[in-house]
Amino acid sequence: MTRKTSLLLGTAALLVATGAQAADMPKAPAREPVYRCDITGFIELPGTDICFKVGGHARFIAGTATDNVAGLGASNSYGWDDIGPSDFFHTTDDTFVMNAQARLNFDARTSTEYGIVRAFIEMQANDTNASTGGPFQLRHAFIQFGNWTFGKTDTLFAHGDSAPSVTEFIGHIGDPYGRSVQVRYTMPLGNGMTLAIALEDPAFNQSGEYFNNLIGGTIGLIQERDEMPAIVAALAFDGSWGSAQIAAGVRQNVYAQAPLGTAVSDREIGWRIDAGANINLTSSVVLLARAYYSDGFNAHSSLAIGDVITDITGTLILDNVEEWMVMGGVNFTFSPTLGFELSAAYAEAEPGSSPIPIPTSWLGVDVFQVVGDVYWTPVKNLEFIVEAAYTDVNYGIVNAFAPGIDFDAFSVAFQATRKF
Repeated sequence: MTRKTSLLLGTAALLVATGAQAADMPKAPAREPVYRCDITGFIELPGTDICFKVGGHARFIAGTATDNVAGLGASNSYGWDDIGPSDFFHTTDDTFVMNAQARLNFDARTSTEYGIVRAFIEMQANDTNASTGGPFQLRHAFIQFGNWTFGKTDTLFAHGDSAPSVTEFIGHIGDPYGRSVQVRYTMPLGNGMTLAIALEDPAFNQSGEYFNNLIGGTIGLIQERDEMPAIVAALAFDGSWGSAQIAAGVRQNVYAQAPLGTAVSDREIGWRIDAGANINLTSSVVLLARAYYSDGFNAHSSLAIGDVITDITGTLILDNVEEWMVMGGVNFTFSPTLGFELSAAYAEAEPGSSPIPIPTSWLGVDVFQVVGDVYWTPVKNLEFIVEAAYTDVNYGIVNAFAPGIDFDAFSVAFQATRKF
């Protein structure tokens, strides 16, 4: 046998031996099944059992208002966000505004023996008409553990299904309003009924809770106290016919005449009741209805001019401020991409008593508003809205904010939103 032949045979034997050894090596254990997220839009966070989603929107708003009022801001033009001395004086100037808005949220969920454990965070920034833009603000930050919710989210008074589908160019009377830090327990009752009870932070909108209309100024935060949370409960109904909710709550208004560290000088209990409904008249026509009455629990209201009124010296709480509102609307869907909505609302606010012997209506304010919106969704998650609105505001004849003034205003707005 030649040297060359011996080399080839040796190489072949080596290859056969190597192959046999490889076949005999233990196999790696089979990979465990990948955790599947069966919720649309959620993905698995690598190496965990967490289903994760990133969402939000980019929004553009442009609008003009005639016979405007002061208080033009980043997300409202001449609306009722603050019917107060600094934001709501009448002016005859026309106004044009453009605004950009960014919203970003994170949703993390895990299925456990206790049910779904969830964490949700949402932030929003509005253009402040500066080259640097605007800061992010915290809209939501809460944990859900079974039927419990801990953190900041919409108040139980809010019922979004009964609110009109409008732009953010102006404040709208019929909008549910407010997010608060809270502890909430939600109990399914069956047949589409749900009962929820919450302890909500009363400092949600503390600034301006107390005022004296004859003086025309709000009382500062150093004179406002919190001794207990607000208690709110809501009963909700959902079905093929639509949805409805009724909510009620109580809170304590605590007032100190002097700065922090001094004794509380007065207390008053406030309460409110809200109701809203969204009713499917046909497959393409939906009826909207909403109403509330509030006695000293006005932070979530459309007018929000304060919870109580003080005496003439600003020493003690004189009485609660009472507010009420009714709103009705109808939504027409012409096609899967085109719709129209028309809504009208009326609201009043006045104190229960006056510091001097005059009718309380002389200290009040009332607002009437009609809003029409055409919305177009050419592709999924892209929406364009064109809006026209008329608003009439009347102040009592001795209301210090705008005594005896009756004015109306028109606005037209365009809003584009891309959700993701």
